[in-house]
Amino acid sequence: MLQPVATSNIACKQAPTFRHRLIFVFAICALRAAAAPSDVPAVFIPYVANLASPAGAGSMGASLTTGPDRTVYLCWTEALPAGGRALKFSMLDLEGRRWSPARVIVQGADLEKSSANFPSLVVQAGGRLTAVWSVNNPAPSAPAPAVAMAGHDHAEGHMHNDDARHVMYRQSADNGVTWGEPQPLSRESESTAFPSLRALPDGTLLAAWLDGRGKKAMGDPEKLYARLLGRSGPDMLIDPKVCECCQTTLTGFPDGSVLLAYRGRTDEELRDIMAARYIDGQWEAPARLSRDRWKIAACPINGPHVDSDGPRVSAAWFTAADNEPRVLVASSPDAGGLYTMPSRVDLGHPLGRVDTLILRGGAQLVSWLEGPGDDASQPAGLYLRRYASFGATLAPARLAAAPAQAAISGFPHLALAKDFDDTPAQVVVAFTRDGENTQVETLLVTLPDAAVLAAADSSCGCSPSGEELIGYPIRGKITVVSTARNSLRLQHVALPGVLRGGEREFKAAPNVIAALQAGREILGRVEQRSGEWWIFDVRLLQATPQP
Repeated sequence: MLQPVATSNIACKQAPTFRHRLIFVFAICALRAAAAPSDVPAVFIPYVANLASPAGAGSMGASLTTGPDRTVYLCWTEALPAGGRALKFSMLDLEGRRWSPARVIVQGADLEKSSANFPSLVVQAGGRLTAVWSVNNPAPSAPAPAVAMAGHDHAEGHMHNDDARHVMYRQSADNGVTWGEPQPLSRESESTAFPSLRALPDGTLLAAWLDGRGKKAMGDPEKLYARLLGRSGPDMLIDPKVCECCQTTLTGFPDGSVLLAYRGRTDEELRDIMAARYIDGQWEAPARLSRDRWKIAACPINGPHVDSDGPRVSAAWFTAADNEPRVLVASSPDAGGLYTMPSRVDLGHPLGRVDTLILRGGAQLVSWLEGPGDDASQPAGLYLRRYASFGATLAPARLAAAPAQAAISGFPHLALAKDFDDTPAQVVVAFTRDGENTQVETLLVTLPDAAVLAAADSSCGCSPSGEELIGYPIRGKITVVSTARNSLRLQHVALPGVLRGGEREFKAAPNVIAALQAGREILGRVEQRSGEWWIFDVRLLQATPQP
């Protein structure tokens, strides 16, 4: 019996094509990273520039999103002089380093004042915008009970009452010049909060949220629901028992599937991070993203965050399992099917409030709030840490100070304004500054040059480079080679999040086609170019007899 074996020039970095080799690859790269010299220079020193915020006094609850053309949008709520609040948004002129004048999405006396249950904006092609926010239901039946907030204060809005608020959304077809009528996120429940939205490749919008239906009347626990906006049919129940007030987070993949992460809750009060995948119109059963086993009989108001590039996922979250607060990060190469062992991010005194980004080359960025250390050498503030594609990291950078008289409240957010090309990558940061009046602040963070970071990463010996940073790894058997079409047909295994398993045509360069034959098994990398799938960096697999 013949068994396909990779030839000697097959790099270990392509092994994630095979699920059963993933753990081996991660372990080898982790060992190499651990064995790296301790005198590697601390090159992760980003350049941080203030961006004049478009938000006014009393602003809070800011969030960021990036449009299809990579324009960064900021939305927030702020106090109105006559009372009530307004939901506003602005767009960043990256070259000019300035925000556009703020535009109002909606305003009124019923907009919720909260830095935890913050509004958000989804941007789609053709100037289509969807804004979501929370409003207070009229005449709530009882004052909102306080809940535990790990490591931080009980600022206004850090409370939860299932009958006190529900989520609304409003849409624009002209980039926010005009807006349609506000609509409830769910028509089955008026007890909705902590929403997250994701645009699907077909243009529809998937929404997920925490839902308190049945909680007051029947004593039911908080639930997790989802639906496609504007579509008929009932809300979709994902999880019948979840943490009451931790944010939800969604990220999407090229094949149209979506990954949802949230904080679960068991009958034993274990509140670990859970994840569920939406694919082909159905939700798969939720599974634990990490088994922290954090037992807490109150909501920490500290949700996870996930981001993706192709099938690669970055997941960051806060836990205080075993009475040890910490921020953790993990990655997945296959749309959330398998995760690396979590790495600790913080410096020993974390408050959480995480966000994460994953760059085109696989590097992860994680932000969080850190409390004051044991001495002045570790001040409190908003920190950012970078992890290379294979997990190695350098010392984190502090982006903003957080003195007691002007602490950072709420949940800071990141948005990728520009990935690495000929110039360094740039990230936009938004957070709320406490004081006499709360104030949304924004920063533009320019990362160190890619060559400098690559030089620091090279000590591991498994840092990807060149074509290995492009596209997605694939394995398959060639069925047809066409020199006339400069293409081949490949019977390939599934690329979770990218391509279903099956037979597909791939374009290739003439020199690649000339070296291939039908019947051969290959490893390679694939990407879409102008609507067609191309294969490159092809390596032949040879068959050797088994002993």
